Amino acid sequence: MKVEMASAQLLREEGNKHFKSGDIDSAISCYTQALDLGDLKETDKAIIYKNRAACHLKKDKFSAAVQDATASLEIVPDDPKALYRRCQAYEKLNKAEEAYKDAAALMKSDPKNTAVQPILKRLNPIIQEKVKEQSSTSSKVAQMFNFTFDPNCEKEKRLNAANNLVVLAKEEAGAKFISEQNGVAKLKQLLEERDPDIIQASLRTLACLSQGSKERSKQILEQIELKRIGFLIAEKNNRVSTSATFLLEKLLVALTDLELYRAKVQHYKDERKQGNPCIWPKFEMTEEQQSLTDHVFTMLSKMIENAKVSASGRDNVIELIIKYITRETGLHWTRKFLDTEGLDGLLAVASAIKQHETCTLPISDSTKMHSSVCMSKIYDDLRSDKERDLFKEKCSNFFKELFSDDLYESKVEAIKAVSTLLQVRVI
Repeated sequence: MKVEMASAQLLREEGNKHFKSGDIDSAISCYTQALDLGDLKETDKAIIYKNRAACHLKKDKFSAAVQDATASLEIVPDDPKALYRRCQAYEKLNKAEEAYKDAAALMKSDPKNTAVQPILKRLNPIIQEKVKEQSSTSSKVAQMFNFTFDPNCEKEKRLNAANNLVVLAKEEAGAKFISEQNGVAKLKQLLEERDPDIIQASLRTLACLSQGSKERSKQILEQIELKRIGFLIAEKNNRVSTSATFLLEKLLVALTDLELYRAKVQHYKDERKQGNPCIWPKFEMTEEQQSLTDHVFTMLSKMIENAKVSASGRDNVIELIIKYITRETGLHWTRKFLDTEGLDGLLAVASAIKQHETCTLPISDSTKMHSSVCMSKIYDDLRSDKERDLFKEKCSNFFKELFSDDLYESKVEAIKAVSTLLQVRVI
């Protein structure tokens, strides 16, 4: 451990030298290696993070600078240098409110700091303008609420108001106001209506509220509930199904911090391209996040072969699995998927023939291709022979059952499934 600590210290000092000489890439590499060693004191981590944030600013990687400065501030709150660097990065990202908050916090912790004063001077009129905009947005949201939730209002006017809520929810000021006005509960009421246009507008608004906000996403999931979202994904109306899928996607990303992990993976790839040594980022989840992921993928796995799920809903479910199941850029659920009936469902979809009377699964012209891509994605993501053998065993059992059936249709279905697996390169 002492050797690691000494090495980390040396790497930090070497990184400082590279930074002063203008060799920013080498400085980043040294700081990254120091952080990867582990077993560092928290205060040392904070220093290295804020130093690397300074490097990212030099390279115009402002999102990475925010990430590192935030990591430093989580260890040492109100650290002047970390606040200043995050403030600079936020301003470059046109996040004036966040930048202003950091600048104000910096002035509070270090009143004699002169470097931040020009930033405050630049940001002050922007913030004042935003206050006016927020006041105007609040008025618009209130007006749209009145029309949308007035049962006596004519349909066209209600629908226009509901769609305007979608637009307003895309802005943080509008999303915040909608949430504060018990908007989630009101939007939930719209999901109980029969009009698919109104339901779609409600789902789209909820998706916008969820975007980038863990707090609002939790509120939505608690009030709307996962089971209800699943029912809406299964709907025959394609627009409702797609909007419900989009909502679930936004909730999943916001509540699992997936974008943060993907950013780390991208950073790793960028560093490797430049020839810099680095370690693949570790995927970590809290117990709450893991529980959510398990519930979502378990539900999706069951929906693949559920005859009550519409063709468009089935396609949407499989696409969600493709996008979020893998280890590299997803939620690391591939291995667990093999323990569900999900693979059997994909094989059933791959073997389904719409013209057969025995086919009870609603499928589209694209469903087979989706199932093929999904199985290929899952198989390529398996890490060990044991996992691949389990995959093949499930496939083998599926074929045995179909070929042992005396029905001609079953044998045709088995051949269809085999042709799909040939595309997956499993057999």
